Order: sequence, then C-alpha cells, then structure tokens
Amino acid sequence: MTGTNEQGPILITGGAGFVGRHLAAHLRAGGQSVRTLDVTGTDDQSALAGPEDTLVGDVRDMPTVQAALQGVSAVIHLAAVVGVQRYVKDPLAVLDVNILGTRHVLKAAHEAGIPVVLASTSEIHGAAVTPLDEDEASVFPNPGRPRWSYAISKLAGEQYARALHGAGLKVAVVRLFNVYGPGLDSPGHGRVVSRFIGQLQDGTPLTLVDKGTEVRAFCYISDAVRGIAMVLRHLLDSPQQTAAPTFAIGRDEPVNMKDLAERMAWFARHEAGFVDVSAEDVFGDGVARIPHRVPKLGKLEAETGFVATVSLNEGLRQTLAAVNLLRREDDPPRAPLSFVRPQAIADTALLLQMGRSIVTGAMTNQGPVARALESQLSARTGAIARVVSNGTAALTAALAVLDVTGIAVLPSFTFAATRNAAVHQGLRICYCDIDPLTWTLDPEALKRLLAVHNDVGVIIPVTAYGVTPDLAAIRKIAGDIPVILDDAHGFGASRDGHEIHPAVAMTTTSFHATKVLPGGEGGAVFCRDEAMARELESLRNHGLQPGEPMATQTGHNLKLSELHAAIALRGIKGFAADQLTRRDHFARLCAATPAAFQLQQIPDSVQHNAQNFAVLAPGDIDQTTQTLVAHGVQPRRYFWPALHQTEAATGDLAGALPHTEAVSARVLCLPLYNRMTDDEHVTIAVAMAACH
Repeated sequence: MTGTNEQGPILITGGAGFVGRHLAAHLRAGGQSVRTLDVTGTDDQSALAGPEDTLVGDVRDMPTVQAALQGVSAVIHLAAVVGVQRYVKDPLAVLDVNILGTRHVLKAAHEAGIPVVLASTSEIHGAAVTPLDEDEASVFPNPGRPRWSYAISKLAGEQYARALHGAGLKVAVVRLFNVYGPGLDSPGHGRVVSRFIGQLQDGTPLTLVDKGTEVRAFCYISDAVRGIAMVLRHLLDSPQQTAAPTFAIGRDEPVNMKDLAERMAWFARHEAGFVDVSAEDVFGDGVARIPHRVPKLGKLEAETGFVATVSLNEGLRQTLAAVNLLRREDDPPRAPLSFVRPQAIADTALLLQMGRSIVTGAMTNQGPVARALESQLSARTGAIARVVSNGTAALTAALAVLDVTGIAVLPSFTFAATRNAAVHQGLRICYCDIDPLTWTLDPEALKRLLAVHNDVGVIIPVTAYGVTPDLAAIRKIAGDIPVILDDAHGFGASRDGHEIHPAVAMTTTSFHATKVLPGGEGGAVFCRDEAMARELESLRNHGLQPGEPMATQTGHNLKLSELHAAIALRGIKGFAADQLTRRDHFARLCAATPAAFQLQQIPDSVQHNAQNFAVLAPGDIDQTTQTLVAHGVQPRRYFWPALHQTEAATGDLAGALPHTEAVSARVLCLPLYNRMTDDEHVTIAVAMAACH
C-alpha cells in the first residue's frame, strides 16, 4: 500500500483491536503512515508509531472523530463491538457503537472529502445458509432477538455508507468472514478459535456446540488485512464511483466445528477429547444458530486480484505456535474422499420458494413449482416432460403406460432399480451383455438374445456413469419392440446430438441427491407423444381422469413434491455452468489416471455428463481399494455385484455375460464433484499412482 503518504496517514478506527493491530502493522511495513483511534489505545510499540499516531477516543463522540480525521488521506473504519456473547448480553453497546459511531465516522469523512473503507461482517447475511455473494439476501429469523443486534447494526452502517455515497462520499464496504489468528481474543473467551485455545491450555475437553455441525470458512489474519489494503488501493485508484462497492473477504475452505476442533487437538497433541454442549450453555438464551456460512469470493478476485493463500491448517499452526501450543507440525489425518457428494445449492430464493409452498399448503398434487420444472425440462430437451417422485417411479410409469408384457431385456450391469421396476410390472427379466469398452448394452449381444427369445416385450438399455448407449443401433435391431432408455445417470448427456433420442419410445431419468441435477428425490419421464403424456399424468395421480371421476383407472401415487421440485428447478438455473465445471474436473481426473487403470470409453457421438468417474482397477480389487483408502480416497464398487449374480435374480434369464462379469469385478467409482479443490485432485492422483 503506497502512494498516499504525501497526502497524510491512513486512519484506522478500532486500531487497538485484533484486525486493527494487524492491519496497522501491515500498512506500516509497506511504508504507509498510519494513525489509530480506539477507546483503549494500542500496545503498538513499533518505531513507526508515535504518540500522535495512537489516539485514544470513542467514535460515539463526534468531536473526537473530527479531530482524528484532521490531515488523514483515508479512513478504514473497524471500530465495533464484536463477539456473540456481547451481542446477547449488551446489545445496547453494540447498537450505539456500530450505528452511532459508524454514522459519525462516515458523516465526518464525507464533510472532509476523505474516502472510507467500511468494515462490515458476514453476520449481515443473518441465517442465510447458501454460499454467500455480495448480493445475497439477509435472513433474520425472529429479528427481535439480541443475537441480531450486531448484524442489524452493521447492516445499518452499510446503508449509511450507501446513502452518503449518493451524496458524494467515496466509500467501499468489506465484509469479513471469520477472521482468526494470534491475539484474536483472550484464550477461553470470545470466538470459537479462542475458546478452543483456552481449553487446550487448560487440558479440558473441547466443547462442541450442538455436536459441532455448523460450517464456517475461516480466513487467516494476514490474508484478511492484505485484502482490506487491496480494497483501499482499489478505492483510491478509482476516479469515479457509480456505486459503493461491497466485497466479501475470506477464504473458501469450509469446515465444520467438529473438524476444526479435531485439527486443533491434533496440532496440540490434546488428549482430553471433546464434549457436546448446548448453544444456550455457551451463549445464553435467545441465541439463533446458523448452520452454514461460507463466502463466494469471485467479485473480490476479479476486481482486485485478491486470493487468500493461507490454508486453514497452516493458519491454525501459526495461531497455536504463538501461544506455545503447537506440538505437531504435520496435518491431521482426514476422512477419505467419498465417491459422491450431494451438489444441491440452497440460496435464499430457493428457501423462500420452499417456505411459500409450506405456508400455502401447496406442497404436492402437481403444484406450480412442479409444473414450472416440467416446462423447463421440456424447453431444454424438446420432448414432453412429466415429473414423478423418483427415478424408479419414472421407469415404472413408462413401462405401465406402454403396457408391455413378456420379457424385459436389460443389462445386468446396472443398479437394482432397473430390474425392480420391470419386475413390479410383471415382466420376466433377461440380461444382455455390455460392450467391454463403453460398458453399455451391446447391440450385437442384443441381436443374439432376440434370436433366441421371441416373447420380448421391451428393451431397457441403461446410461452408465453418464455415457449413453448406442440407441440408433439398438433401435434398428429391436424392430417393433419398444425401447425405453433408463437414463437415471444421464440427464444432460446426449447421443448423436440428442438429449432425448428419437430412437426410443420413452426416456426416464432421476433427480436423486447424488445426480448431476439433484432434487433430493425426483425423476422425470420424457416422450414425444401427447397421448402418452396424458396417460402419464393420470397414472402418477392414482389413475384419476380430470373432470371424469367415473373414468378412473388403476394408477399409482408417483407425484413429485413441490419441495423437491423447487430444488431441481434451482439446479437447472446453474446447470450449464455446473456441467462445464464438472466435465473439466472429469478431464483432469482422466489425465491423471495411470495406464494401469482402464477408463470407460466415451464414443465421439456421446456428450457425457460426467455423472461418475469410473475406472477398472489393476490387479486385485481389494488390494487396490485398500491402497486408495490408505491414501485418502474411498472408492465405491458400483455397479457390483452385477444383477444376475444377486439372490433376487434367481430364475431370471441371461445370455452369455463375459464382459459384464469382467467389468463388474473390477469397476471402481472414484470421487467426482461439481466443486473440487486442487488438493482433492492431488489426493486422488497420488492415491491412483500408489496402486500397482
């Protein structure tokens, strides 16, 4: 931070506080003169600070603020009352300092023509649980509770800043997300890292509030002050402001409090363990819990280039070393990466929509959200979409509408749901082998089966891990036999340029929580025939005929709830971007896969959706699995066993299945998520490289 000395020092209000001390040191180390103002003064003894630079005073007193502003070139306003216990126990002080004090600083700076960086907080988002960008709405359940005095006072400060910006004040707002480091609070008091430090020093169990499930993203103090300084530089270098910019400052490395406690205990060699306590025991009555708070930081990086570089483990090491608690340098062991991770996003719009459905009572019976989802799906695919309660229900409904009898031909290399839907429709099962490279139903094997069985009523090829079967070839061989694609793994994938291929009578998909378009639960049937679509509507709703109660047929209850429909509808909003990201992760994993592993072949005519990252293991699969787990990766044998090898398949028919048995015996699905870190990619690559 340079280039402002000739205009005067930077004033930091709250300069004796945790962030203020570190920020002053950071700016002075860069050659910038600094003046601090705080009610308690500062213990800064650096040669760069003199008595005239460390003022004692209260921002609630306007003359004090005006005097402190004399001759400064910019203000960084940090002064505030912080800490959840203080929000609850002394809300009046919180409101006075954070509202009145902020008004004084902003008003005085406006009158003097001095630019301001206003420090705000992630708390202004209230109980919002989504990844939080600067425009995310605030959610305050029961806003009358003292718990929200800090958040609402900071939100009021932001509004003052924007109002004065409209009158000419040059201002930027920074929202700090869980800043920590040496000197955060007195050990055993204040924020969670400090409370854990006190318990580590005392040798007592670390207290996990409500089992430690809450998730936060912590930013080390050196990163935080560097981010503030970069925002100040950005503000000073901007000749004109069309709006008062707001920036989240933090690090995108979510961790729950149990994991945080376990890491700190590991570094300190703490043997006293952990104990669960209630929120009321720690914070008193009236506290509101916030299950998830993680920032989205793209705006800050795009406009200033800032990226937090200190990992949580490294920051904890430095924090513990400062109080002589660091006993172990190596990172703690972590649970192996699982092969799937639910990817649904819960933003405020989604939560409000779900709330409306609950409040109005319109939670099912094909309500407006389910209809909107159908409309979006139809517009995307060019086919008629009818949503149902899950993927198995989708396949069940498709088979019932086609009213097929006899044998259902399907691959044995699939999930049990494919067989279950056919069996529950009274069909006999005959298993067809798969292609040894794509792992989807082999058209040549199908041809051999049809030459033997003359009572085949339906063929059910399956999309495997996001790779669509050769539907044109299957259709040609099938002749007059209807084909239904079990596309539970395939939403967003395509073959020959078609998401819903014209070679099949119906396509069914799943919106299970682990799918690329998650709804928690849910599914859809796609067809191109209006009569079929009407039958699907009746079938999923008990066979009722709208306006004709006497015409009721036998049906099912397969309706999709409005709540699940809302989750899937939210997923469509970002689906295109998520697919690009997911396919990029898939490509990186493939590029890092050693030659000893065999990858699934993706034909040129297929645009896959990267549903899963599946490989064939080298050598003994149990040994490969053990090696992967030892290196932090938990694979899944999926699809294994093949269906024809299960007890449920006794009495089912099958052709020769050599490729099915060979692939199923060796297949492993490794971790693949929409949001993967570089560290996770490295972990997976190292784990695979260790397998011989």
